[in-house]
Amino acid sequence: MTSKKILTAILAGALAASTMTAKAQSSVEVMQTSEKSTARVRPNLFYSLPFCVKGYTFIEFYEDGKSYYAKTGLTKKVAKDLDARVEVLDFSCATDQVGLGLEYKIPTKEGTFAKVKAMPIYFGFDGKYIQSKAIMGFYVEQKIYVPILKDAKVVAFGEINMAAKSGPTWSYGELHVQKSLDDFIVGLGCDLRCGGKITPHPELSIKLGYVFGHK
Repeated sequence: MTSKKILTAILAGALAASTMTAKAQSSVEVMQTSEKSTARVRPNLFYSLPFCVKGYTFIEFYEDGKSYYAKTGLTKKVAKDLDARVEVLDFSCATDQVGLGLEYKIPTKEGTFAKVKAMPIYFGFDGKYIQSKAIMGFYVEQKIYVPILKDAKVVAFGEINMAAKSGPTWSYGELHVQKSLDDFIVGLGCDLRCGGKITPHPELSIKLGYVFGHK
């Protein structure tokens, strides 16, 4: 089975499972950046699978009409606030990958959500172990009060490749201040792109989103 068929199977299975369990929430985001090559549309799907497995799949379709990037993250609780995590990565321009690791939800005060992940093992779909990839990542949501916008939140995430040949290197991330307006989301911030160092290279980004199944 090719990686494209595997990705299609994952998406089809996720959609089917989410329909049966009625525990899914999906959204679509339009990300407009200062560089045409990085502008994209990103559908997101959160869902629950059998055996208490939680999943999140997104696909980024880039403006050139050919490039895309997709990721599926599957997690299962192994201890309080600690999950086992599997990632399936599908690239239009590179060998697809599977990653294995752990994810930890950090206990926080009300209005804050934070988690970190350690993904030390990656394999290509060709079965080869990827020695130059071991990811440390984070995700943070923080509610804030902004004049005019009133209740809003800062959403940030990022990944560092700890096993890069040149030493720990920033991989990718995003940082946005965003506001929900019923089922719509408006955000302003930046993509945090790889610049070959441990510090990211920021690129202006505007986020427009719509949430399906919003509660």
